[in-house]
Amino acid sequence: MRAEVAAIDPGLPVEIGMLDQQVSRLAAQPRFNAVLLGIFAGLGAALAGIGLYGLMSFLVAQRTQEIGVRMALGATPGEIVRVVLRGAAGWTAVGAAVGMVGALCVTRLLKSMLFRVSSNDPWIMASAVIALALVVLAAAWFPARHAAHVDPVEALRRD
Repeated sequence: MRAEVAAIDPGLPVEIGMLDQQVSRLAAQPRFNAVLLGIFAGLGAALAGIGLYGLMSFLVAQRTQEIGVRMALGATPGEIVRVVLRGAAGWTAVGAAVGMVGALCVTRLLKSMLFRVSSNDPWIMASAVIALALVVLAAAWFPARHAAHVDPVEALRRD
């Protein structure tokens, strides 16, 4: 094959290889981009979870007296956890609604990077919202459990 191509034009380069090697070489850059985006998405979710944990810890610490009063009046630890998680779920719903509107506006810009996926795929949007909701609830769970075990007398003594 090289001899035939050289007979036609000696300046043409001839590269002979297996089809799977050629496909792998052509798919290397998109694969790298996908892995890199996946890593950044994971780091973003981890940073969001850490930030939300800090925020929820701060908000629970601010409500320590209220939680102490609730417990002194007979609230169970499960009820305290539900109150904290209900507040986190409310803010998550608002954030998810705003995020969905923003995502629908931005997906047009990323349409060229998508392969076999619609830019407005409802299953992808729903799975992203569910994943972030799980991150939020996990970040709120630990401060909520801590708040449920606050001693009411100590909580009421704090300033």
